[in-house]
Amino acid sequence: MKKKLFSKGIYVESLRRLRTAGIIMLAVMLLVQIVPVIVQVSNYMFYLEHPENYEGGFTPDNVSFDMILAGAPTMSMLVAPVMVLILLSVFNKRSSSDFYHALPYTRTCFFLSTMAAVYTWVLGTVIVCSAIGAVLYTSMPKLFVVSLTGAFELVLSYFAVLLITTGAVALAMALTGTLITNVCVALLILFLPRFLITVLSAMINSRADFLALSQLGSSFLAPSTNVFFSVFAEIMYFGNGVDFYNNLSADIYSICLGLVYLALALFAFNKRKSETATRPAPDRFTQHIIRILITMVIAVFPPMLFIEGEPAGGIIVGLITVIVYFAYELITTHKWANCVRALPGLGVVAALSIVAGVLIVAVPVAASGYTPDAEDIDSIRLISYSDRYDEEWFAAETKDLEIEDKEVLEIVAKAISHNMESYRTYGHIYSVIHDGYVDSQVNDKVMQTVVIKEGFNTRYRNIVFTGEEYSALLGLLQNNEKYIEACMTMPEPAKGSLNFGLSSYIADESYKMEIFECLREEIKEKTLEEWYYIATSGRYMRNHPEIAYYTDDYNFKFVSFGIYPDELPKTFEMILKTDEFGYSERFKDMERVITDDSEVAEGEYRYMSLEVMVYDGEYYYADAMFDSNGLNQGTWQEQANVAAFGDMLEKVKDCDERPTSESFILVTYDYTSSTGEKFEEGGLYGYIYLPLPEDFDYEAWGFKPYYDTEMFYEYKYLD
Repeated sequence: MKKKLFSKGIYVESLRRLRTAGIIMLAVMLLVQIVPVIVQVSNYMFYLEHPENYEGGFTPDNVSFDMILAGAPTMSMLVAPVMVLILLSVFNKRSSSDFYHALPYTRTCFFLSTMAAVYTWVLGTVIVCSAIGAVLYTSMPKLFVVSLTGAFELVLSYFAVLLITTGAVALAMALTGTLITNVCVALLILFLPRFLITVLSAMINSRADFLALSQLGSSFLAPSTNVFFSVFAEIMYFGNGVDFYNNLSADIYSICLGLVYLALALFAFNKRKSETATRPAPDRFTQHIIRILITMVIAVFPPMLFIEGEPAGGIIVGLITVIVYFAYELITTHKWANCVRALPGLGVVAALSIVAGVLIVAVPVAASGYTPDAEDIDSIRLISYSDRYDEEWFAAETKDLEIEDKEVLEIVAKAISHNMESYRTYGHIYSVIHDGYVDSQVNDKVMQTVVIKEGFNTRYRNIVFTGEEYSALLGLLQNNEKYIEACMTMPEPAKGSLNFGLSSYIADESYKMEIFECLREEIKEKTLEEWYYIATSGRYMRNHPEIAYYTDDYNFKFVSFGIYPDELPKTFEMILKTDEFGYSERFKDMERVITDDSEVAEGEYRYMSLEVMVYDGEYYYADAMFDSNGLNQGTWQEQANVAAFGDMLEKVKDCDERPTSESFILVTYDYTSSTGEKFEEGGLYGYIYLPLPEDFDYEAWGFKPYYDTEMFYEYKYLD
């Protein structure tokens, strides 16, 4: 009598057949866990022998849960599918296929028992190795700071990836009977739907920059909806929308998708005939479908090339499409006669290609007709900034807030109208036509992705606001208590990730959190527009402190912005206190560079530079540079401002004050020599904050307002 659902014998035999792959997988994952520990232990031993090389002490490594799970994505995306190929490959050979079909087990029993063996090896290896890693990291608190935040979401995501990959490969093997068709169809199932969605969305967006097709939140078109595709994109380092952390809706969708693949694979496996072995498909119809879908990977491009006015490119890619179409048939069936029988399917490919071209043209035209009145809009959400300095973290705090203020909706409606007028005239929205003229001042524009809700309809639009419009928008939002609370509340930092630039080597996490709490309190004293500028302006001045950390919800939102004395003086001063570590050594290094009077020997190369910024409510700047490689004459002491810096140094030596947020001197020094005779080989580089002496003579010492110099570098979007 045939067993119905599960066989211990088949399960154990499947485990045995996978032992080689499983042992290799186990060894690799153990190395992934152990090697970082060995490296950090080695670093700590070096620290114990040479503590003088570590300012502020030894800094432990931050270990997040994805590091503990290191290797799990590869196991889910590569090793698990290979294991499915190994176990089900017996059905690609006619003799072994007939043998297994004759065994007293149902197809369902065989399928479930073999897949259980795959999951046992993969999940067992991941669990064991991750547990070993967790024990190693947590047992050495001086070497590692461990954060387990987001563990559940991460495990759920990788489990979804495991189901999708194994389900896709199993389905491909149930539908086809050769290794090459197994692999081709598996890749087709895994990548083609998301590939077509991504490519068509990108082509449409290239013709309609007002459509936010890549920012559709949890909708089907969003890149992050399919967790497998997101993890693959993360591993391959392409795409910026790979948000698979803390995305429960994507996890649920992906797990359901994986279960659907497995259910279809089980159904197809039960219907599969033994004669399918060695054949590319069970019948001609299935072969036609597979061939057409594979060819569509290329066939989607010719219409776009024709639309963009490149007919030669479209013809060439079209010919390549035809070649791929018939090549697949010939490679999989080895019969020239089948190429003739495949001709009708080529017409289907052409028809689908034309449909893609129609979509690329028609969707922008139809969408550009949307110019709602404020009364038509129920609410909006501001979900992201698409052409700005990295602000995802800031937008993420407000992206779920429904804004219903009528005046805000009026600004949005007017901006859409201006954008669509620009689009119809110029083909893009960045040259906004506003009150009858073209606004061409780039720094006076802000592009914002807006979710517009009208009853049951939801639209996603990139909207370019003029500076005037956006200032008015922010001004109105200052009256929205929920929006203000969301904007002005700094997200929690992930454990061990917080630093402030100057304090990056400070091991005292409690003091860092004191600075963070000071920053939070200081932000509460700001208006929304002031805080928005601080958090998103992209202002940059070299060697000023900067807050940087990952958020605690483990969504890999990275918070980063500069901290300046004119904006956040209390926080700036707290951070400045951490600059005491190594102060005396850095002062000596700076002094040696300023006072160096040695000649450059023949055959020696020397580079020396000083940048000095002074702050007393306003910024002033002066610099000096010497390059012996034919760019300067004389010596370092003959360069402009060097003597003045020497006088400044003498005054600083006699000053009993310390640098504060109200006044300081910031010196950045750099010395490089080819010989290393005077200084240590490799030279000196660093920066130091100094007190500002009374009666500092800016004009006599060559200083001028910082914003009048070429060094000035600041983005400012709003007045």
